Amino acid sequence: EWKQYLATVGVNAKQAELAEAYKALGLLLMDSGKTQTALSYLEQAERLDANNPEVLRALVEAYAATGRSLDQVQTLKRLALVLPEERLELIEQAARFVLEKLSDPKGALELLQPLLTEQEISEERLRFALDLCEQVPDWRLYLALGEQLENQAQDPIAEAHFFMCMANAYENVEQDKARAVVYFGKAFELTPEDLTLRQKVHVLCEEQNNHRLFIDLERRVLPELRSQEAQIQRRMQLADLWYEKLGDIGEAISELEEVVLLAPEDTTYRRHLADFCALDERH
Repeated sequence: EWKQYLATVGVNAKQAELAEAYKALGLLLMDSGKTQTALSYLEQAERLDANNPEVLRALVEAYAATGRSLDQVQTLKRLALVLPEERLELIEQAARFVLEKLSDPKGALELLQPLLTEQEISEERLRFALDLCEQVPDWRLYLALGEQLENQAQDPIAEAHFFMCMANAYENVEQDKARAVVYFGKAFELTPEDLTLRQKVHVLCEEQNNHRLFIDLERRVLPELRSQEAQIQRRMQLADLWYEKLGDIGEAISELEEVVLLAPEDTTYRRHLADFCALDERH
């Protein structure tokens, strides 16, 4: 029947009419599950009417069904030119396909990158681009997009992995330890029992002689610790920091008072507090 349909168009039909006939047959065959045959008619329709969005959409579907991945991507890119109002969505679709089907994060990022300067770039699209940057990796672009995400996100970001990526990029790519420690600190606040991260923050703060930043972070996360013993040990360390690094015996005593409240029966902590109080009186 479809061959008869094509014959009715006539050999002398105008190009546009013939293209419409090939398109109609291609779509009909696609609906009938005859993808390979449909593809040949759709490609003929495309040669006659290269900018027909219905033909291009059907070709995308047909290429996907027949495993012609690169042709699918190229057709999506052409469709984005034909339909500028859908450009962002179509290019992102192509980029996701390149990542998921071709396992090519670099190629996906190259497709997506021209869109990242668009004013209407969505939070979801930014997150997709960040994921690609991490896989490539492209840490300088990650930093730029990460800052953009923080500026336009509707809700404050509370993701330790994101903060760790930002911190590592600032430290290792930009050599900016001051910015790095800010992001390590944000990650630390979300994972207060991560002792490796705590040590990292401590070392960076010490290198920058910024002991107060570490103390402030510790004080914010201490109530979140599940172990009372951990709270005690870390408050003892804070007392030493206040006294030895900042010369503030009053704050050191405050930390030790908190320790005694946590373990009122422990005479060792009481004696330690008494020793500091005696030092304070001599000062």
